[in-house]
Amino acid sequence: MAVKLFNLLALTSLAIAACSFGAAPANALNTRHHDIGRRHVAHDGIAKKRSQTQRCKQRPSSSAAPAPSSTKAPAPTSSAIKVVASSSAAPPPPPSSSAAPAPSPSSAPSSGGGKVGVAWANGDSPDLANFKTDKTSLLYTWSAYKPSNADQLGFSFMPMLWGQSQIDQFEQMVTPGYGSIILGFNEPDQSGQSNLDPETAASLWMQHIEPKRSMGYTLGAPAVSSADAGRTWYQNFLNACNGQCTIDHCVIHWYGTDPQQFISYVSGWQSQFNCPDILITEYADENFVNMNDQASASDISTFYSTVNKWMDETDYVKAYFAFGIMTNMQGVNQLDSLMGSDGQPTSLGWQYINDSW
Repeated sequence: MAVKLFNLLALTSLAIAACSFGAAPANALNTRHHDIGRRHVAHDGIAKKRSQTQRCKQRPSSSAAPAPSSTKAPAPTSSAIKVVASSSAAPPPPPSSSAAPAPSPSSAPSSGGGKVGVAWANGDSPDLANFKTDKTSLLYTWSAYKPSNADQLGFSFMPMLWGQSQIDQFEQMVTPGYGSIILGFNEPDQSGQSNLDPETAASLWMQHIEPKRSMGYTLGAPAVSSADAGRTWYQNFLNACNGQCTIDHCVIHWYGTDPQQFISYVSGWQSQFNCPDILITEYADENFVNMNDQASASDISTFYSTVNKWMDETDYVKAYFAFGIMTNMQGVNQLDSLMGSDGQPTSLGWQYINDSW
């Protein structure tokens, strides 16, 4: 009897041990991203790309932008609009208590050059210097946190109010002279991202983003996904603003594999919403509809060559930010990566930051 009891206990222990080595949950794919978050990046901003299958139904140096003055400046008037709704359908660590120095002013990006942006998810890393050229000027981090070497390198920083839980950090960090353009909420139409209804977003905008314009900032609209619901959410946001939200820049995300569809999507956004100008703050050659049918390196090079040349030549496109200056691509085609494991640009990355196609 004692032997049988011993065998039963042994089998039970073995079963418990086996269960502990079961399949890892999907969130384990984002483990490294938590490390990125500890390095001062709004971790949720670039998480869960692979799960956002609806987002693609549309397929379905020296030229830094000017920073606002450290003193209170009058609100810009030349290209900004107070949004009037159309009738047509349409988390980082606590910030430092000391304010960062204002970046040195220099010329703004011009048509055909200087539009290449850096979307940076790597915190305070010296590798940022590897991505500064005379073509790269604007920088953002999916948060209000600015890398400590950004000003010295000549980047013009774009702080983001990613979502509702980042308000305190945003208010503490975003002061006159800290950056140039404020970016609104990150994919508020998506439950896995900032997940805000249009009415709440409009209210938060008026409380926390609109007042920053009197500090000299220009304001970038909430960046919805390229899912079908994105346009509807944005139109409803404009309705909720009731003409009170100042939109200096429309902001777009797009993922797909057809460069002509990208061009059509951006052109359609401009036609529908009559944007002062457009920032494309995330885009990549990525097939979220069929994850097993991804582009080759050659196809990706052709995609970027086509769309980047078009954006350089299109006056209403102010700047663009390819998704991929990271080694862990968060579910996006690894061949889109613009950064190698050594922190240097990949071959594609070199072409991107030098605008050389």
